[in-house]
Amino acid sequence: MDLEIWKDKRVLVTGHTGFKGAWLTCTLEALGAKVSGFSLPPQLAPNLYSDAKIFKFLEGEILGDIRNYKLVEKVFKQFQPDYVFHLAAQSLVIESYIKPLETISTNILGSANIIDVALRSGQVSGLLNITTDKVYENNQSGKFHTETDPLGGDDIYSASKASSELITRAMKVAVAKGGFHLHSARAGNVIGGGDWSVNRLIPDAIRAIQSKKSLVIRNSLATRPWQHVLDCLNGYILIAENALTPTPKPLNLAYNFGPPESLSVMEVLTLLQKELGLKLEIQEEIPQYPEKSSLNIDATLSREDLGWKARMTSEESVLNTAKWYKSFLDGKDANYLVTEEINSFLSGGK
Repeated sequence: MDLEIWKDKRVLVTGHTGFKGAWLTCTLEALGAKVSGFSLPPQLAPNLYSDAKIFKFLEGEILGDIRNYKLVEKVFKQFQPDYVFHLAAQSLVIESYIKPLETISTNILGSANIIDVALRSGQVSGLLNITTDKVYENNQSGKFHTETDPLGGDDIYSASKASSELITRAMKVAVAKGGFHLHSARAGNVIGGGDWSVNRLIPDAIRAIQSKKSLVIRNSLATRPWQHVLDCLNGYILIAENALTPTPKPLNLAYNFGPPESLSVMEVLTLLQKELGLKLEIQEEIPQYPEKSSLNIDATLSREDLGWKARMTSEESVLNTAKWYKSFLDGKDANYLVTEEINSFLSGGK
C-alpha cells in the first residue's frame, strides 16, 4: 500500500457500518485518506461499527438505502469522492432465502445506482464493486475457479451478486468513458475480529460461548477458502491505488482474492477451540437451506497483475481471529484492537 497515493484522497465506502466496511474505513484512514460512509444503520447488536466507534474515522456519513437513487446522488454531491469502494449489500446466503426480493433489489438495483451516479459524477477516478467467491457456477467438481469461469448461482445471494458482476461489466463496456476505472473483486470467506453476522461460523461460535449454549452447525465437512479481512482489503486497496496513480496500467475487470488452501468447518472449530482454550458443545443438524459443500478460488491473476499475496494462511487467519475475540471478551476495547492490528499489518506484520 502506498501512503503517498492515499494522502488526503476523498474516498467513499458504501456499507461502512458492516464488518468489512468498518475494517476498510479504519485502514483507509490510517493510510491518510479522508473517508466518508454511506450505508444502512447497523442491523445487529453488538456490531463493530458501534464497538470500534467507526464514526471517529470518518469525515462524514449518510445513513440510508442504496436503492434510493436521489439519496445516492445526494451522497456523491456532498462527499465528492475521488474513489468509491462499494460494499453495501445483503451479504448473507441464508438471509437471501428468507428475503429474496430485498436481496435482489439491494444487490442488483442498489449496485447499479451506485455505479451509475459514480460514472455521471465527473470527479470519481474509479469504483470497485465488492462481490463474492460465490458468483461462480459451482458444480462441486473441486476445481479452483478463475476469473474467466462462468458466473452463476443456485441461491438468491449468489445469483444476485453474479448479476451485479454482469451489470458492472456492461456499464464498463457501454457507459464508462476513458479514464474511469471500474472493477469488481471476489474474495473467499472473510473472517476477522468484530464480525457478529448471524449464520456465520465464527460469530455463531462466539455467541455460543457467551450464552454457554451448544453450537449448531450445518455441515462439518464443508470446506471454504478462509482468509483474514486485512488480506482481502489489501487486494481491494491495490486495485484502487492503480486507478489513483498518475500512470495507471490496464487491469482485468475482476480479481479473485483468497488463500491457496481451504479448511473444513470442523478444522476451523478445532483451531478456534484450541486458541480460546475451551471446548464447545457442537451439534450438527440437517441444513434447512441447500449450500455448496466445497468452494475454491484461484488468485493467480491477482498475484501476477497486482503483486498481491495473502500474508496469512487459512490456519493463521483463524488463529488471528480467535485471538481478537479472546481479547475482546476479556474486556479489551474494540477500537484499540482494530487500530493496533491495522497498524501492525501496514508496518509489514500479520
